[in-house]
Amino acid sequence: MKKAIIVIIAFLFIFFLGILLLYHNLPTAAGIEDIDIDESSILTLDISKTYPEKVDMDFSFFQQMGKRGVAFHRLIKTIEYAKDDENIKALYLTGTGNALNRAQSEELAIALKEFRDKKPIYGYTEILTMGSSVLFAQADHFYVPPPGMLLINGVSIEPLFYKGLFDKLGVGMDVVMRGDFKGGMENFTRKSFSEPFAETIDMLLDDIMLFYKNRVTDARGITDEDFDKLIEKGLIWGDEMYETGLVDGLLYPNQVDSVLMAKLSEEGDDIDIEDFEDRLLSINKYANFVEAETELLKDGKIALVIAEGSIRSGKGNPSPFGGDDGIYGDKLSATIDEVARDDEIDAIVLRVNSPGGSALASDIIWNSIVRAKAKKPFIVSQAGVAASGGYYISMPADTIFAGEGTVTGSIGVYGGKPYVEGLMDEWGVTKDTFKRGEYSQIYSTITRPWTDAEKALLLRSIDHTYETFVGKAAEGRNRSFAQIDSVAQGHIWTGTRAVENGLVDRIGGLWDAIACAQRMAGNPANEQPEIVTYPKPKTFMDLIETLENVQLPGPLGRAVRMLSDENTAASIDFGQPMLYCPFDVKTDKPTGY
Repeated sequence: MKKAIIVIIAFLFIFFLGILLLYHNLPTAAGIEDIDIDESSILTLDISKTYPEKVDMDFSFFQQMGKRGVAFHRLIKTIEYAKDDENIKALYLTGTGNALNRAQSEELAIALKEFRDKKPIYGYTEILTMGSSVLFAQADHFYVPPPGMLLINGVSIEPLFYKGLFDKLGVGMDVVMRGDFKGGMENFTRKSFSEPFAETIDMLLDDIMLFYKNRVTDARGITDEDFDKLIEKGLIWGDEMYETGLVDGLLYPNQVDSVLMAKLSEEGDDIDIEDFEDRLLSINKYANFVEAETELLKDGKIALVIAEGSIRSGKGNPSPFGGDDGIYGDKLSATIDEVARDDEIDAIVLRVNSPGGSALASDIIWNSIVRAKAKKPFIVSQAGVAASGGYYISMPADTIFAGEGTVTGSIGVYGGKPYVEGLMDEWGVTKDTFKRGEYSQIYSTITRPWTDAEKALLLRSIDHTYETFVGKAAEGRNRSFAQIDSVAQGHIWTGTRAVENGLVDRIGGLWDAIACAQRMAGNPANEQPEIVTYPKPKTFMDLIETLENVQLPGPLGRAVRMLSDENTAASIDFGQPMLYCPFDVKTDKPTGY
């Protein structure tokens, strides 16, 4: 395993060294000031590509070629700038599927609508999905090819339950929890969800369906009844889409090009196909241009701290590819402390996109936020999901913003561990135990279920964690313990309902939160602040310095780390209190948050 990792490291080193040499041999310096925008251009945006909350790698020399990734907050501001840029005549929306989460889609849809109020938006896709419909609905000239398909077929949650399998294998599951609606371990202890948890899921799906329905019907001018009929059909083709009013025409890609060329010709330009292709301006390239154009116009400095992924204890193992595959309590706490100490930072915005995780790590982050808000305004912007531990690190903020479709709340606690006593009996495996202390095996053994004494101790731990959670939520939200407890119990809420029950302050996107931070810092509300993103993007030299601790990103990296860890099983903290939201809501992609 170590030899394989060394080979991978060597390959990556040579690859990136080649890129660096290529950069140094470019005929001109690759700076963003060299970007030229034609006087009559069409801005293109592919929504099937990701626009992450933060861009992990900062290869600034790619900017001239438009290759640098665009962070989501820059995407929104770029579209806002484009609507007033005389060189931009229209926006062209493309892509199959939607790579953005619901909160991002909501904010982007608003930005597109504001652009459409001044300039036309053209859209083209081969397959219109539930997720992408929210964005393509904003186009006032929307086309699909004649054989194009509509897959607006609803949203779903379909978790797997393992109790039946465990029963056959002789595996059991010990669980302690607090919260009638906290269903985080029901996949392992039941064959279907409990009635309280099923109730909260049904309400969540109703709210999410309403989210999609309202945006599509309002933008396209179709009735609720027509939308419901589309859901019932599940799949329709181009001609019926046109008859329903979802699209404005049935055109092939070359015909859409002709429409766009005609739009540019209206501006007095006589262009051929080569000129036309030059006038299609990618959002990546234009974002770099906008960044350069507005650099000297900014007033104030706002820190944008990104908290994305599951919450874990410790500092994590830095990856040269950027990101640590989650939120680490000690690391995020240190980042917040650093920003709070920086006198040049006027206010802090924490962007949360997390289903939760470790209760201890969440509390460590909570403590750093409390200390930071004593020094400067602290605002939270909840993205697709900010539930359980994700809500825990949101609740001390001065103001919490969430999208209408944000999944939040889930104030509850659980802990659990499997035991293989039946499996051992089936296969004749025996054990001999030596211990000192009644509770010495409470977190380590999987050979037997907890004793009554062990379970009682863990229940006290879970109760203490829950009461701490509710108490601190009440303190942060200026409400009583009873008021928060009544909307807690593990209940999951959408952003709209969270505002109604006091868990969230306002419905709004990331730039609404930034504007709030700007006002609270006493800076001009109508001026754009400089945004400093944390964790800071890694540079090429950072990659070189951290190659000795290389970690592959994503599922492959997790698999390699697991296989190379001799103590994988021993490193699992069974029974520890967890603050976690247990499922995804699916639309047109596997993870619907």
